[in-house]
Amino acid sequence: MKKPFLFLTATLFLLCGCDIHNTNYDIIKQGVEMYTSDITLIDSNRDWQISGVEGEPGFYIYQQFEIDAITPDVFENGAVIVYFYETNQRGSMAVKHALPYVYSRDLQDIHGGYYQIMQNIRYEVEPGLLTIVVEWEDYKRCDLSDMNFRVCILAPGANERIR
Repeated sequence: MKKPFLFLTATLFLLCGCDIHNTNYDIIKQGVEMYTSDITLIDSNRDWQISGVEGEPGFYIYQQFEIDAITPDVFENGAVIVYFYETNQRGSMAVKHALPYVYSRDLQDIHGGYYQIMQNIRYEVEPGLLTIVVEWEDYKRCDLSDMNFRVCILAPGANERIR
């Protein structure tokens, strides 16, 4: 008696629980325009703004760049992608990393020994403004070498509906 009752109950739940939705989707073919800009921070220890108190959580340094190509339309419907170029031992740009990028750095202590610290490079975007942020795991500022970035701005183009 229990098996037919369970079977009937399960069947009713399955049949009553199903709802078929008929949805029509419009496919939008969207054109994209791409702008690129290179930012080189020579002697990167200068010109950084400080946020927070060094040694306490929330400490970081940043630089802001006015970029007219980051329009409100790009901010709402497009994309801004920033790459960090890591240099090799010869000083040439060897690897391109999309931000945010977290990596370890070897630093020398006051006794001549070495230790590693994690460094995070990220960015923030608002219309007309790009902010590059650098922060460390111990919330203390480290010396920076020259830094190279590429900013890619993907601006939405005109929409046209495909039927």
